[in-house]
Amino acid sequence: MRYLSPPVRSVLSNERKMVFIAGPRQVGKTTLARFLLEEARCPQAYFNWDVESHRKRVLREPENFWRDAVARVKKPRIALDEIHKYPRWKRFLKGLYDAVSGETEILVTGSGRLDVYQRFENLVALHLLKARDSWNDLGYGDFDLHYVRDKEKREVDFLITRGRRPHFLIETKLADPAPSPALRYFHERLRPRASVQLVRQAAPDFFRSYPGRLYSMSASRFLALLP
Repeated sequence: MRYLSPPVRSVLSNERKMVFIAGPRQVGKTTLARFLLEEARCPQAYFNWDVESHRKRVLREPENFWRDAVARVKKPRIALDEIHKYPRWKRFLKGLYDAVSGETEILVTGSGRLDVYQRFENLVALHLLKARDSWNDLGYGDFDLHYVRDKEKREVDFLITRGRRPHFLIETKLADPAPSPALRYFHERLRPRASVQLVRQAAPDFFRSYPGRLYSMSASRFLALLP
């Protein structure tokens, strides 16, 4: 996978984004990650969730576990491998990026589940961005797209605002149809017009309604409603 080095390097260095590299085992993800760390003079900044000492370090200091490994590097780079095996991996990565993305470049590698979830969340994001632009162009209002996270690290994937006020909350899940605690929490406090949990692995016609304009439905059904 060494051929991926230039685009990965460009995104990490120039766009200051977190880079995800997913694929089956034994295709070279770890080799690529280690090569990019060596290149940035951060060979010790590789953290694998399958290694117990690494796992304990991440859990003990979720925002600072990496600092000792890059103490003398002006432009550090870190790599997280198999982090999708952590039950709260998505929340952890978002928290890490919010806290330290201006200080270090972050590379995430993993296999199946990481790939599936990341593609699903990106797909929903692209559809929502397209819908936002269409609604704005048609003059329906001043819409924008955000995600929500509070100091207690509760979070929801997407918030659509209208006129800078909460309009619609969207959470994405691979299989769980029950609205997440975070979605319920922000639904009660932000009082959007509606909130919905999208389920990737659900029958196309799946739809469930809860009190107070809270819903759960298949992702395909929801996305088909967007412009």
